[in-house]
Amino acid sequence: APVDWRVFITILLWSTAGYDLIGSCAGEVKNPAKTLIYSMMYAMTASMAIDMCSLVIGFSVLADQGVWEDGTFMKVAGLLGGPFLQGMFFLGAAISTVGLLCTLLSNTSRITYGMAMVGTLPKVFAKIDEETGNPWVAMLMNAACMSVLMLLPFTQLAEVEMWFYCLTTVLKFMALVRLRYQEPNMPRPYRIPLNNWHLQLSTVPPLVCCFLVMGLCNSFTLMVGVVGVLFSIFMYFLNTGFGENKRSGPLMNFEVMTDV
Repeated sequence: APVDWRVFITILLWSTAGYDLIGSCAGEVKNPAKTLIYSMMYAMTASMAIDMCSLVIGFSVLADQGVWEDGTFMKVAGLLGGPFLQGMFFLGAAISTVGLLCTLLSNTSRITYGMAMVGTLPKVFAKIDEETGNPWVAMLMNAACMSVLMLLPFTQLAEVEMWFYCLTTVLKFMALVRLRYQEPNMPRPYRIPLNNWHLQLSTVPPLVCCFLVMGLCNSFTLMVGVVGVLFSIFMYFLNTGFGENKRSGPLMNFEVMTDV
C-alpha cells in the first residue's frame, strides 16, 4: 500500500512530541534546571526503546503492512498470548491513556493560568484552589475543550494538534533567539550552554520539521489553524486594551541557580 506521508509524519511527530510541556510545571519541581533535563533524556530514551520493541514484535507477527490499522497491537497481543495477554494489553493501554490525559490537563491548565497572570487571557482563569493550589477554572475550561475535540477522528485530531504545536514551537525558538540577543544578561533559571551562532544552528532541524508538518496539512487543519490564530490575536488585544496598557520591565523575576 502506498505511504501517506502526511499522516505518517504527523503521527510520528505526535508520538515523540510534548516533552517540552513539562516546563509549565517547573515551579513544582526541586532544582528543575537539572532535574527536568535528565528526566526528559531518560523518558525519551525509554519511550523510543519501547516503541521500537513494540514495532519489531508487531511486524514479526503481522508482516503485511496493509493489514495494519487502529487497534492492530491488540490483535498482535491476542495472537501472541491469547485473550489473557490481549486483556492485559488493553488494561495497560487504558491506564496509560488516562495518565496522558491527566498529564496534558495539568500542563495545559498551567499554561492557561500563566497567560491569565500576565494579562493575555481573562483573570478568571488565574483562580486557584486554596487547598491544592491547582488552577481549577483553567482546568475546567481545558477539560471542556478536550471533550469537544474528542468528536474528531484520531488522525484529524493529531494533525490539528501538531499544527498548533509546530506553530507554538516556531514562536518559542524565535523568542529564544531574540532574547539571547536583546537580553543577553537577563537572569535565567537555565541557560542553554551554546553561543549565539550554535544556538541558531540548533534550531534549524526542528524548525524544518515544523514547517514540513504545517505545509503538508489538509484544508480542514489549515482552516482550524487560521481561525485559532485569529481568535488568539483578538483575545490578546482584547485583554491588553488594544495597546492602551503597555507594560514596562520584565514580567517575571527569576532566581539564578548556580549549581548547574
